Amino acid sequence: GSGSANNPFGAGVVAEASNYGLEATLQPTKNITVGGWGGYTAASTLAGTSKSGEIWYWAGTLGIKDFGKEGNTLGLIFGQPPKLTGGKGITRDANTSYHLEGLYKMKLSDNILVTPGVLVIFNPEHNDKNSTEYVGTLRTTFTF
Repeated sequence: GSGSANNPFGAGVVAEASNYGLEATLQPTKNITVGGWGGYTAASTLAGTSKSGEIWYWAGTLGIKDFGKEGNTLGLIFGQPPKLTGGKGITRDANTSYHLEGLYKMKLSDNILVTPGVLVIFNPEHNDKNSTEYVGTLRTTFTF
């Protein structure tokens, strides 16, 4: 999420937060899984000037098993990182950032999986003046 969502009241401010979340996953066929999650945080200061903040986040997922070859998996995630959307005495995030992720888990053998992926972050820090960011990933999993 944004710096504002991670620390809505600034450094060194004593605060509390109540966090709520919901997650669901469905498997309509043996090879397709869809899911998603959403969350809300209500934060407030415990000392000094009374401030409060509301933070929201969400994402949807899609997984397709045996995509291209038995044992491989294609995965997609799209969502909104934590965003400071409201409150009292704070500066809200002005725009909306989105997170798009794609990955392809390839089974090379019974003991080795290789998963290349890409992350795309639109409007980083919930600021539409920031350029889109691209991050490549590569994970290798060894099972013994």
